[in-house]
Amino acid sequence: MILCQIKSSTKITQFGNRFYSSTFSKKKVLISGNDVVGLSLALFLKKKGISSEVVESTHTKIDDTGVILTHKNLQTYKDYVGDSLVERITKNGNKLNSAGYFAKNGDTYGVLNFTKYSKSKDDITMLSSTESKLKEILTHECLKPFKDGEGVVSFKKSIFKIKKVHEENNNNNNNNNNNNNNDQQPDNIYITFTNSTNKNYYDLVVGSMDPTEKNSVDPVREYVVEKNKQFVESSIYDNRTEQSYSFNTIVDCSFPLVPPLLITQFLKGRKLVSFILPNKKVALTGTFTRESQITTESSKYNQMVSNEFKQIEDVNVHSIVSLLDSQNELNLFKVPQTHLTNITHNSIVLIGNTADYLPHDNVFITSIGIEDANKLAQLLVENNKTNDTTTNNNNNNNNNNNNNNNNNNNNNNIQTLLSKFNNDRKVRLTKFMKAIKEDQKIILRSSKVFFLVGKLYLKFHYLGKRQYNRFKDLLF
Repeated sequence: MILCQIKSSTKITQFGNRFYSSTFSKKKVLISGNDVVGLSLALFLKKKGISSEVVESTHTKIDDTGVILTHKNLQTYKDYVGDSLVERITKNGNKLNSAGYFAKNGDTYGVLNFTKYSKSKDDITMLSSTESKLKEILTHECLKPFKDGEGVVSFKKSIFKIKKVHEENNNNNNNNNNNNNNDQQPDNIYITFTNSTNKNYYDLVVGSMDPTEKNSVDPVREYVVEKNKQFVESSIYDNRTEQSYSFNTIVDCSFPLVPPLLITQFLKGRKLVSFILPNKKVALTGTFTRESQITTESSKYNQMVSNEFKQIEDVNVHSIVSLLDSQNELNLFKVPQTHLTNITHNSIVLIGNTADYLPHDNVFITSIGIEDANKLAQLLVENNKTNDTTTNNNNNNNNNNNNNNNNNNNNNNIQTLLSKFNNDRKVRLTKFMKAIKEDQKIILRSSKVFFLVGKLYLKFHYLGKRQYNRFKDLLF
C-alpha cells in the first residue's frame, strides 16, 4: 500500500523511507481496474501531471492470458515515457511477422505480411506478450518516484459503490446560497469503499476492469448501464437461437514455433485464434456458439472446449491437444448480446473492453483500450490547461461566487470532454467494428454469400491487402 498525504498544494508520497514531492493536480481521478488499459491510463496521466487512484480487482485471476500490442501502442508508450519502457516491453515479448486466416484443415484464405507495409524491417508492427508481464512492467513505471510536474499513482484493493452523482441543473442554483455551498465538496462523484466509512469525491471515474475474468463485476460499468438504458442496443453477437461463449488462456508448447504468426482458424460457429509467446508458450482464445446453456462443471471446461474445436487441424501449433492436457482451470465468458452506444454518464466513462465487452479472439481489444487511455489523457490535459487559465483570470477578481462558479465550470468541462471522447471513439472504431461484424456473419452465422461462392469469397475477403485496409488505423 502506498501512503499518501495531502498538504496544502503539495502531494507527499512515501516510497519506503524516502519522500518525493510533486505539484498536486486539482483533478481527482479514480480508475476501476488494474488491467493493462487501466494501468496505461494511470501512467499517461502521471506523465502529464495528473494524479490518480487505481482500484485493483478483488478477485484472483484464474489464468494468465496473451496480449497483442501494435506499433501504434508502442509509439504511444514511447511518446509518454521514452525508449526505456518500449525496450523493456519488447524484450519480454515476441515480434509477430504476419497475420493469417485459415480453414479448419489448415488451407490458407489470406495472410497479411507486416514487413510489406512497415517503413523498416526492424519495425515491430505487432508484438505478443503475457498480460501478467505487461501489468508488472506498467505497475513498476507507475510506482517509480515521480519527477517535478508529474502526478502520483496510488493503488488500493477494495470493493466500492457509486453512491451519488450530482445531476442538478447548474442554471437552477440560487446565487443567494453560494456562500453556504462553498464549504461543500464540489466534485461530481461520491463513492464509498467497503473498508472505509469515508465519503470519497472524484472529478472523474473511469471503468477499465476486464469483463472476461471470472466473477469480475465492474461497479462503474454497472452504473453506466443502469443510467444509459436508452442507449442499450443489440450487439453483433445477438442471436435469438444461440448463445456465444468465449475462452482465453495460455498453453505450453514444447517444440519450435515457426513462423511467428497470428493464426485465425474457423468453421461455422467456431473461431480459434493462437499466437506464440515467450518461454515456449502459446496464447489460445476462441469463441463458439451453443443452442443451449452450458451446464458443464467448470472443472470440465477444458474437455468441453477441446471437443468443440477438435475438427480444427493445428497450423504449426498443437494448441487443442495442449489445451486438453493443460492443468490450468479454464474460464468461459458468456458474450453479451447487447452493447452500449453511449459509454459515459456525467463524469463517468468506460474505456477499453469494459466499454465493448467483446471476446478476446478480437485481438485488438487491448490495443483499442490503450488508445482510449491515450485519447482520454490528452483531453484531460487540455481541460486542465483551460481550468488553469480560468482560475488565473478569476484570481484577479474579488468575487464571492468564484469558488462555486469554478466548481460548476469544472464539472461542465469534464462532461463536455467525455461527450467528445464518446463521439470521437465511435468514429475511431467504425472500421474495426465493421470488420468484426463481417467476421461474425462469416464464422458464427455463415452468410448467403459464403454458401454461394464458398472459398473464393473467403480468399478474396481475407486478402492481405484487404486485411491491411481494415486494420491499418489500429496498427500504425
